[in-house]
Amino acid sequence: MEVLKQVATVLGKEQESLVWQRRGEALLQLMIERLWDEDRGQFISLQANGIDRAPGDSLINFMPIVLGKRLPKRLFARMVEALMQPERFLTDWGLATESVCSPYYNAEGYWRGPIWAPSTLLIWDGLFEAGYVAEANSVRERFLALCARAGFPENFHATEGRALRDPTYTWTSSSFLYLLSH
Repeated sequence: MEVLKQVATVLGKEQESLVWQRRGEALLQLMIERLWDEDRGQFISLQANGIDRAPGDSLINFMPIVLGKRLPKRLFARMVEALMQPERFLTDWGLATESVCSPYYNAEGYWRGPIWAPSTLLIWDGLFEAGYVAEANSVRERFLALCARAGFPENFHATEGRALRDPTYTWTSSSFLYLLSH
């Protein structure tokens, strides 16, 4: 919605620009109201019925980090604290997609444990943009070391640092090159 606001501004459509700004602000507020869990210091996922919480302790609940400075500072800080807890998501090799402490963790369970390049890059970008450079660098360095060790597969074993699934994936190599250049 920010991009649509910018496009409207460039086209001289100030009213439309304001509409997109308001929509973006309202959507962010709605996400916070409906999905923020103050006790856990993170967002939650809902099941398909839109009422019940999804089980597990998934990295997907931290994807709002990609919003960077758009999120309230207090919420962002709480999420970073929860994300960087030792032996939760951050392993020696990077960010597991399910907490390694979760009963739902499955080392080879596709999105229930392995490290993936896209989620790593999104989290890194949000951390970096919001000024959490040390945390962003920690994620970055672990992922670079993982790729140097195991190559560029579709995903990686979160605790053993070995390749899983397809042995060569462009999003992994592209993420590696992007992070290497930053």
